[in-house]
Amino acid sequence: MRLFVRLIAVVPWGVAFFVALLAVLVILGLNGTFLNQTFYQDQLKDADIYRFALVDVLESALDEARQLPPEEFGIGFRDNPLVASGLSTSQLAGAVRNALSPDDLEELLAPSVLGFGEYMAGEKDEIDLTIDASGHISGIADEALALLRDSGAYDRILEKEVEPRIREAAGDILPVTEDASGWPEYLFGSGEEAEDGLVRVVKSAVTSEWLAAQAERALPVLTAYLVGNTDTFEIRIRLDDLQAAAVTEETKDIVRETNLYDLVFDDVVEPAVEDALGVAVVLPYGVKITKYEVLSALRQVASPVWVQEQTGKIVDDVSAYVTGKSDEFSTQISLTEPKEEGAPLLKELAGSKLAELLARLPACSTTPDAAATRNSLTQTVPVCIPPGFSVDDYVEAAGPIIDNSVRTFVLAPVPGTVTLTEGDVRSHLGESAGQKALKFLDDLRELHREGWIYNQDDLRSDLSANRDALQILDEARSYLSDGYVHTYQDPSGVESYDRIAFALDVARHWSNTLRRYKWWAYLAAPVLLVVIGLIGGTSWRSRVGWASAVLLLAALTIIILSWPVYEVLSKHVFEQVRTEALAQTGGTLESTSNLIVAKSIEFAQMTTDAFISGIRGCSLALAVIACIGLLVAVQWRRISEWTEPRFHEVGRRWS
Repeated sequence: MRLFVRLIAVVPWGVAFFVALLAVLVILGLNGTFLNQTFYQDQLKDADIYRFALVDVLESALDEARQLPPEEFGIGFRDNPLVASGLSTSQLAGAVRNALSPDDLEELLAPSVLGFGEYMAGEKDEIDLTIDASGHISGIADEALALLRDSGAYDRILEKEVEPRIREAAGDILPVTEDASGWPEYLFGSGEEAEDGLVRVVKSAVTSEWLAAQAERALPVLTAYLVGNTDTFEIRIRLDDLQAAAVTEETKDIVRETNLYDLVFDDVVEPAVEDALGVAVVLPYGVKITKYEVLSALRQVASPVWVQEQTGKIVDDVSAYVTGKSDEFSTQISLTEPKEEGAPLLKELAGSKLAELLARLPACSTTPDAAATRNSLTQTVPVCIPPGFSVDDYVEAAGPIIDNSVRTFVLAPVPGTVTLTEGDVRSHLGESAGQKALKFLDDLRELHREGWIYNQDDLRSDLSANRDALQILDEARSYLSDGYVHTYQDPSGVESYDRIAFALDVARHWSNTLRRYKWWAYLAAPVLLVVIGLIGGTSWRSRVGWASAVLLLAALTIIILSWPVYEVLSKHVFEQVRTEALAQTGGTLESTSNLIVAKSIEFAQMTTDAFISGIRGCSLALAVIACIGLLVAVQWRRISEWTEPRFHEVGRRWS
């Protein structure tokens, strides 16, 4: 009966002891894991997080990025840039790992991870998650440039990105029909032929070597901005004198393959002749020479050498204007040679027209008419042909007058030099290709003079369509430049008191609370165990037995909870969490997101297992101690019989 009463009296104290013991073991487990400053470093290494990030995640992200449409990259690519580069996933990932190996990443993150552990352990009130990754990012950029250069990727970029843009521009400035006219048609032809010609011209300057040189100058500037070393950047790409010369020479080659006569005569000579002569010129004897006949004569006598010389002047001067070497365009075409060579043809033409008029005249029937005809040889066409005269004789006699009139009234008004101005060029271009072509010309001149300028505002504008991308850019720059610094319960430590700062403060609050009250649990557990021994036992033997039994029961209960029960429940809980988390992933890189989520849950499970394992280990140790205590209680008499004489002997010696 007394035993039953003692048992009833011990139960509430045993429950209280179990709670106190569980609290002690939880505190010890937390101190050995989540509140241990080196715990997070060890867990990350055991989980192989650094290799996972630079191998599994990186390669998965690259594989998925290859499947994205070009507009997802937000910078106006015509084709997926990873596909256009022709580089494989292993090549790109290898370039990254050459500059930033898993060991490098671990070394880079180690101070921040340790700082987080020290913050959670209460050793510091400020957490500074700052990563100086600028050197490694620059190294990645250098590796990427070397890979692009050695793999021939610039040639593929020209094919996939540059050439489509040229052909698109060709649609704005070149004629698209076979019957189109004007300078663009003369220089490049029409339709696909026109596009091919313009592609030849641009690619003569924009070569893979030139692209590589531009990239090697631009990427370090952009990298400095991305890592936050500077708040602004400007990339200026321009065509130098070598590129301008290449454009000029390629244009000349194309011009040599086209109808040079049409270019010179239709757009240069014909307007000059029309302005000088109008539609036609009436010579003595009523002979009429039209402007088309004059042009035809000039075209017939114009030598290929002269045409190429004049065309070369036009191309040289246009090139100087387009490439910005001259602020104004003006070129002079000499017509002296064609005018001199064309005079005999025009004289012959006028003579033949005069012969036609004379051939229709009747023979003179009277002597007065014949005399009048002879007197009018230098004036007008006679009314009849006198006896003894043929048409050829009459034309021969009128030859000097015709020759002089051709030179005076037909060729003299035509200027010896025609000046082609900027207004003429823009007028011809506008008429044949419209305002888009004029804008393209202005943009091309600006490209040569000032270069193509791309800065931070352009980048943000290109990314503005994708709000997530813009936010990632801002957050990455801020973190890489300033890191993330937060002082406990001090919102001014960060730009905004965001969720991360709030979570850190909550975790630190409970950490402080635990450290503040842990000694109560440490003190309560042994005190309660002593009380249980005093209540349950009437002798030292029984007291040790009661205390050991309660300790063993509590330890075994905790072992069961932290071992088989935890194994069953944790497997189900983490599997459920994994299923729900994966169901919520999606977006651009879904497979990579799933990979990260799965690894995060695996890491959480691993850290929880480490925490529970600590509790289980302490429980096993306490169970062993409790068993020893029970063994002592059972063998109390023998132990007393063995120890009492020895205690008396020791006491006697000391006395």
